[in-house]
Amino acid sequence: MITHVARARRHGATIHLEEEVTGWEADGAGVRVDTSQGSYHADRLVITTGPWAAELLADLHFPLQVQRTVNAYFQPERPEWWSVERGAPDFLLDVPEGSFYGMPAVAGVGVKIGRSGGAETTARTIRRTIDDAEIDMLRNTLDRYLPGASGPELRRITCMCTYTPDRDFIIDRHPSYPQVLFGCGFSGRGYKFAPVVGEILADLAGDGQSRHEIEFLAAERFVGDGVQVMA
Repeated sequence: MITHVARARRHGATIHLEEEVTGWEADGAGVRVDTSQGSYHADRLVITTGPWAAELLADLHFPLQVQRTVNAYFQPERPEWWSVERGAPDFLLDVPEGSFYGMPAVAGVGVKIGRSGGAETTARTIRRTIDDAEIDMLRNTLDRYLPGASGPELRRITCMCTYTPDRDFIIDRHPSYPQVLFGCGFSGRGYKFAPVVGEILADLAGDGQSRHEIEFLAAERFVGDGVQVMA
């Protein structure tokens, strides 16, 4: 994230931090975006708001499910086994206790582990407090399947993943306002594709087309779920 923001600034982007977007509205051929700090006008708008997509694109009725996820970071007991510097890999575990994902320690940041399939929530109502039992479950999973990875706890965080029914992204143009584009429903893996998704949306906002094959990501595949798209 730091690298992407730095490169955006280098290319002339203005970054607004800690500024809540409260809504948007088509304004003639352009668009107005309202925030906690004021309003902005532009010719094009690209909406990539993660779990807030259900709110900011509510008129499209996308079948999005937001899940609460807990991640924990542990100082590895055996850093010679569980650090990037020693060649340790990212990992996925599909075990009786559930489906887990994580990555080794890197540059002093501990071994990360999280569990897929959290409780359904919304961006407004997510429970941010984390129970010790949730961390114990993650630690016990490491102890059982990745010995030496779980030393002292360094950090615990909650995050949200926004899933589509088919677990593929939605990248498309608003059916009523062609100057508005969106990318949402990245199903827990969108950031891995941030560079190409950014390229696609920038091309659609600028040239109106992308050199990538994105038809399978169109919103029309959810028409049966109440989504309205352009003919």
